[in-house]
Amino acid sequence: MRRLIGIVTILALVVVVSSPAHGANGSSLISIGPISRSMGGVGIAAPQDVVTALSANPAGMNFGPYCTGSQVDVDVTVVTPTPKAEIERQGVVTRSNSNRNVFPIPAFGLSVPITSEYPSWR
Repeated sequence: MRRLIGIVTILALVVVVSSPAHGANGSSLISIGPISRSMGGVGIAAPQDVVTALSANPAGMNFGPYCTGSQVDVDVTVVTPTPKAEIERQGVVTRSNSNRNVFPIPAFGLSVPITSEYPSWR
């Protein structure tokens, strides 16, 4: 029982003392395509969809069990950047904020095999 109380106390302290983490890459996109973004931006070694393959590694479309036939992927990413800047130079502070616009970024991928035997070249 004493050990359980100690573990619960340590976990409570960790939750109370730790600060929230805001994971972002500034106003840059982590990747293109929903599958690649859900995996933290990876998709170079084994892309799982055509949009990721076209933007990260086009060679990945030819040699994979996930690209057996024709495939069409459509993706729309909505980016709402809120950059802020503050520069101090010789005692003068200059501040700037964005207008917080919404920017849609469409992506379209089409993969059609041109050979019937494995590997199916595209």
